[in-house]
Amino acid sequence: MKDVEFLSPHSFRCNHGTFWCRRWDHEDSKIFIEWFDDERDDEYVVYLIPNKRGDNCVLFKAKDIAPMSNKWVTFEWIAQHLKKKWRIDVSTT
Repeated sequence: MKDVEFLSPHSFRCNHGTFWCRRWDHEDSKIFIEWFDDERDDEYVVYLIPNKRGDNCVLFKAKDIAPMSNKWVTFEWIAQHLKKKWRIDVSTT
């Protein structure tokens, strides 16, 4: 990524597009997808799921999750729609 510009504590823009970052604990292997307005093809959403073991951070294209806005989705749905996943260790300091 190049030319990173922070837009807020939860979003940034770079040469790849705009990234919106969300944090949501899972409940019974489901997470809640927050509402998104006016998704564009160059917008992405990163969900950090701190209470999930293994890969707990997933990347979506915003347009791919827009139909699920304001709904609960299962880990199976996430696995079918994510673009990338990785592990982030979370600590409170």
